[in-house]
Amino acid sequence: MLKEQLTNIKSMDAMQMKQMNSHEIEELLKKMTINIGSVDPELRDTLIYRTFDKLIMLDILSDAQMTDLLKTCMGGHHLFLKIGTANDDAVFTRSFSSLVIALILVKDKSRRFLTDEILRQVFEKINLYMREEEDTRGYVIDKGWAHSIAHGADLLAAAVSHSFYSSEWANEFIETVHMCLFKRGCYINEEDERLIFIIDELTAKGLSDQELESWVVKIFKELEAYHETHGYSLEFFQLKTNVLNFAKTLYFRLGNQQVYKDAKNKITININSWHKKIYSNPV
Repeated sequence: MLKEQLTNIKSMDAMQMKQMNSHEIEELLKKMTINIGSVDPELRDTLIYRTFDKLIMLDILSDAQMTDLLKTCMGGHHLFLKIGTANDDAVFTRSFSSLVIALILVKDKSRRFLTDEILRQVFEKINLYMREEEDTRGYVIDKGWAHSIAHGADLLAAAVSHSFYSSEWANEFIETVHMCLFKRGCYINEEDERLIFIIDELTAKGLSDQELESWVVKIFKELEAYHETHGYSLEFFQLKTNVLNFAKTLYFRLGNQQVYKDAKNKITININSWHKKIYSNPV
């Protein structure tokens, strides 16, 4: 059984893993990619994902194997499996495929083996994936972490931190974060913290105070527009929770950096405004 095989591999050190022959590794990769979205949380998270991590980070896989694995995980049977659906088990395949792609990007960042053309395709596809993902569940009873938004955020942050990233992607990626904040459902499993990782990397790569300030203003304007059309609905309060929690987290993550004082000021003004609007006129 795959669980038994992976449990044995879990106890191996790097030297023992490197003694596995190429046929064993190929068969193992095939089994793990087929079962990457298993609804068994121990198999999916504790064993399959952790084994992918070891195989990639300990240089057990060849460059060709990692490239093939990347292409598989980017495909319609993995990252885009039933994309756009919600409350479906396919989310586990999408979400954990995104984590494996992130591992490969981190490895490529430390030692380049992917071509620029492949990386461009990866950047385009992961950005599209984050925009089209509609299953915003965090923890699913009996099945463990789906966490597609959090895992996707880790992936997009890995892309921004990669040396292939350039400022031409900044607007696309920050708008993707914007879209994630306005997906249906209320984030309750620290998705805001994970989405901030993307902003962290963008600011580290030169996102300006003016760009961040304009983006913050745009988010709050959309929240206001939603309120005008939907009133004090459940959907509105869920979006308000997502946006304000994210904004508060962003404020403190920016810290005392003077370069982002205008963005922080806009966050302060808008949070105070929403506080007065909601609690001065209780519903």
